[in-house]
Amino acid sequence: MTPQQWCRYLTEFSDAFFAKATGNDLWGLDDQQIAARWLGCDPGSEQDLGAAEERLGVRLPPSLDRKSTRLNSSHITI
Repeated sequence: MTPQQWCRYLTEFSDAFFAKATGNDLWGLDDQQIAARWLGCDPGSEQDLGAAEERLGVRLPPSLDRKSTRLNSSHITI
C-alpha cells in the first residue's frame, strides 16, 4: 500500500465512522478530532520518529515518507 493509498483509506475510515457515530462513540476523541472528523493524530515529527526507532530498536524503512506520514510515533509500541 502506498502512502497515498493509506491516507485515502484513513480518510474513508474516518468518514464512515463519523457518519454513524453517536455520543458514546465519540468518547476519548478530542474536540479537534471531532471538529475535523478525523480519527487520526498529527504526524510524528522527525524527533518523534527517531524516538520510536530507538524504542523499537529498528530503523523505519527509507520508503516511509517522513514528511507526510500520518504515523503518530508516540503510539508505536511492541
